[in-house]
Amino acid sequence: HGRPVVFPKQWYQRRVRGAIPVLIASIFAFAVAHTFFSVYEIGIDAIFICFAEDETKNDGTPGREYYMSKNLMEWVDNSGEAIKNLRRKKKQQKAQARVGKSNDVASSKQTTPMYPDLNEMEMTDK
Repeated sequence: HGRPVVFPKQWYQRRVRGAIPVLIASIFAFAVAHTFFSVYEIGIDAIFICFAEDETKNDGTPGREYYMSKNLMEWVDNSGEAIKNLRRKKKQQKAQARVGKSNDVASSKQTTPMYPDLNEMEMTDK
């Protein structure tokens, strides 16, 4: 019982030495993927910074036209509308929750069970 466990040399050669290249390849793959996505993120950030700068410097009038594409402008406008709709829905839900709480206090005495009572149901033979 007090003897340490000794692994055979063959097991070590097959299992541990085989896992080392996989571990190294996994670390290398993670580093490459992380670098790729970091560069991609920087590109997206640069596009949005240029968009913001274009909106502050230009107003779309002749001589001060926007440099951004129409697709980007439409996408940002649609996103703004979606955010407004989301905020409006959240306000409605909060208002309904407030009304629901005040109604819950009044109707808490008259609660109906979620499931019907089996004792009250009529059992019929088919």
